[in-house]
Amino acid sequence: FALLGFGLLETLAVLLPGMLVHALVWNMLHPPMHGLPPVKLKYGAPSWPLEGLRDTAYFKYIYENHQGHHVLGGQANYNVCCPLTDHLLGTYVPTATWVKRMRKVPGPEGERWGIPL
Repeated sequence: FALLGFGLLETLAVLLPGMLVHALVWNMLHPPMHGLPPVKLKYGAPSWPLEGLRDTAYFKYIYENHQGHHVLGGQANYNVCCPLTDHLLGTYVPTATWVKRMRKVPGPEGERWGIPL
């Protein structure tokens, strides 16, 4: 940022809020994807401020995208919160491609194929 003429204070004024928003989104999204409890404030950015997003199309898309990350052995669909980054870096693999390699996953309604609950 120094090359762009920004000092330390300006740089932190941009980076720190962005890092906080990322941590809030990550802690709202990622733990429930793995069946973990919500993150409490004493451990980091808490899950509760953004938990209303869990019932949105955004969360369902992110959840399914993250399933692809694991189905493909962690070699694609890296970014949990900002999937556009995978598109820009060429690491995005569409659901139609990776779902063919997915094993059946037991769900409350029986067996399902890559469909978020």
